[in-house]
Amino acid sequence: MQTDLLGYLFGALEDSEWNRVHCRLATDSRMQKELDTLREETAFLRYPAPLAEPPDDLVAKTMAMVATAKEEERIPVRPR
Repeated sequence: MQTDLLGYLFGALEDSEWNRVHCRLATDSRMQKELDTLREETAFLRYPAPLAEPPDDLVAKTMAMVATAKEEERIPVRPR
């Protein structure tokens, strides 16, 4: 039952399966309570975390670190 409810909740069921679960939910209070519990427990999955923006100076800092590493280790630079 839980697998069907999760599929129902996330829209992952085929039409016939969705209809079967939907009809049963209309008459089965225990199943309705289980769906409510799953909805609460999985609410965070429907709201993805915002993506972090890289700092504006990321490229400059990275290039500076590479340049410093080349100088310290005397890594030869190949001409382009």
